Amino acid sequence: MNAIVAPFAAVVPAAADIPYRTNAAVPAGSLAWAVLVTLLVLGAIIGGLLLARRYGWLRFWAGGPRIAPQDGVFWKVTTRVRLSATTRAYVLENKEESYLVIESSQHLAIRPRTKVAGEGHVHGG
Repeated sequence: MNAIVAPFAAVVPAAADIPYRTNAAVPAGSLAWAVLVTLLVLGAIIGGLLLARRYGWLRFWAGGPRIAPQDGVFWKVTTRVRLSATTRAYVLENKEESYLVIESSQHLAIRPRTKVAGEGHVHGG
């Protein structure tokens, strides 16, 4: 058996080289504006979220603690103090009563709080 072998390089012409781009795909000025606008929009979003967090507008979506009104009486947290890594103290008040609440990872203590003469309101964060 005789086989005929033909060189394919001679039959198929060589393809031309691919011309690569020599200039920039995006001009440097346009790229700088895009980065600047992105940073401004991101800063505005972060600033808006921090502001919303500060004023408590995110509590509904964040799943934070809610103090429900009982018999039309609204409780509010007037002071928060972090005593240690696992312990915090809160002062809860309504129009007539005030309570000191101390919570830790294992315990919870609630004490009625009496007003001291000349005591002003101190708001903690």
